[in-house]
Amino acid sequence: MGDRASGKTTFLGLLYAAQVKYGTGVQDDFRFHAPLASLNVMSAVYEGMKDARFPSATLKEEITELGFIFGYLRKVVGKLPYYIRQQNWARPFSTLRFSAYDVSGEDIEEFIESGIASRPLIQQLLKSVVVVVLVDCSKMTTEIDTPAYKKMLRYDSTVAKLLVSFQTYKKQEYDRLKESGVKADVPVIFPAFVLSKFDSLRDDVLARLGLHQGFPQDKKSRREYAEALLRVFVPQTLSQIR
Repeated sequence: MGDRASGKTTFLGLLYAAQVKYGTGVQDDFRFHAPLASLNVMSAVYEGMKDARFPSATLKEEITELGFIFGYLRKVVGKLPYYIRQQNWARPFSTLRFSAYDVSGEDIEEFIESGIASRPLIQQLLKSVVVVVLVDCSKMTTEIDTPAYKKMLRYDSTVAKLLVSFQTYKKQEYDRLKESGVKADVPVIFPAFVLSKFDSLRDDVLARLGLHQGFPQDKKSRREYAEALLRVFVPQTLSQIR
């Protein structure tokens, strides 16, 4: 999920670049697959980024869904004899399906207000287990009367409501399947936050929040640093995942 011009296509381009890098390694412990339409779009984005050109702000009218399947080699399977791995008995790769959907803001608002997933893309979106939320650092400001501050407030409110709608839908589906005698997985959502355009975050904003320039190196400090920003600029969203 991401606001307008928040870096969604750039994020996808960087993700694709990482796939190309690790998917062509000698060790062969990572693979990825994508439909031809997704490969065509992302290859064009990737080539542009290699030439130091940012991709266009939207993929509208190009494709409604971008999809990848990641494969990670399980360490325990990697220790088995080669001839067993070649037989594909053990299915050595754990897979993760990643999709990016081009859903209009109007469709999102309609779903939030009605609670009814009438659009096929919304229905597909609701099946997600992991949801990536982009937070645009260029809109982070402590000046409450500015348009940027108000945009961030609206975005925070929309994402928070959408997460509530996600949770409600998944719980209803779980209860429905359980009552029907069908075994169902416990409804969970794992949110992942991406701070996009971090280089555009102003020094005066960091100073007012008591934060230094640049992300810390160690994992714990990085998490605390990111949470300090998210607590200020997307508090409603954070309150839904605690």
